Amino acid sequence: GIAQIVAQKVAPNGSLLWASPGVQVSADVDDANSPRITRTGDGNLVVAWSSSTGALRLQKLDPAGTPLWAAGGIAVNPPSGFFFLADLHGDAAGNAIASWSAQLTFFDRQLWTQKFAAADGAALWGATPVKVFDGVGGAMQLGNFPPFLADGAGGAVFVWYTVGVSAGSVRVQHIDAAGVAAFAQNGVLASADSAQSHTGPSGAYDAASGDIYALWRETDIATQGQIGVYAQRIDSSGARQWGSGGKVLVPLGGADQGQLVALPLGGGLLAAWASNSAPTPMPIHVARLSSDGNYVWPGNVIDISSLPSDVGRLAGAVSSDGFAAFTWTASAASFAGDIRAQNINADGSLGI
Repeated sequence: GIAQIVAQKVAPNGSLLWASPGVQVSADVDDANSPRITRTGDGNLVVAWSSSTGALRLQKLDPAGTPLWAAGGIAVNPPSGFFFLADLHGDAAGNAIASWSAQLTFFDRQLWTQKFAAADGAALWGATPVKVFDGVGGAMQLGNFPPFLADGAGGAVFVWYTVGVSAGSVRVQHIDAAGVAAFAQNGVLASADSAQSHTGPSGAYDAASGDIYALWRETDIATQGQIGVYAQRIDSSGARQWGSGGKVLVPLGGADQGQLVALPLGGGLLAAWASNSAPTPMPIHVARLSSDGNYVWPGNVIDISSLPSDVGRLAGAVSSDGFAAFTWTASAASFAGDIRAQNINADGSLGI
């Protein structure tokens, strides 16, 4: 009756390669939660999860599913409160980077990260994890566990938001392979406009230039009923390149804007989002911006879904062939929806 974390390997033909139901990697006294899995550059895998004790736990598996680290995984214990796993990525050297919400008290909610050594899971960024956000000037949103982006060189790029008394702030930080922050403590604000609230960001990273792109949901502070979509490019020095308040993709208005997805494409940003709220029809829009913040496609915005239905859980990725693909649940509010997908080329034309 106790939930545990199990990993399974699936062959290209769909067959299960590890014994049914898989390899149990946790041995918690109470329910283990929120697993993540990543491949590492040495050909192995790392699994991480939130332990019922409040600790973060990780285990490394070889291609046969055999645990390589200590029995039950290594533990990162909170000094107080609870750690809640946010994301996990491997690097080329076989190490793994994890991030988590450090909820030290109900009001003190921070964002921490650590790199774990390939051989034994030892902490590589110091005995104390790196505090991407240390709680000064706000807190992590309750229930928000932001993903991060691997920078391809052993580091991590963070695009997240914090909440204060009346508004949210989108922040950007780059932690390099040695665990050193590129920008000041708690990162760079994507928007310096304190008259509006900025939440729900999605990030993209251009490894060639070091640019970080942030796409977020903008609202008025008084009612939060006026909603827009904004974007920003932060260069490798931490400077905002699209104005102090960012690029306006959708000005504030009465329609909801959400499910934001940011992807790097051709030295710029591919931005996707859905408009309106369920059960109203929710078209999905995509725009491509160059590094100078200008629209690339004629007409600026392309719709990849215009069905008379709501949509949910929009996700996207860029192919090595240079096109992007998005997938979502159509008619999500009905609890009987279909999974749909659409590709879009770099010139804005739709695929099949």
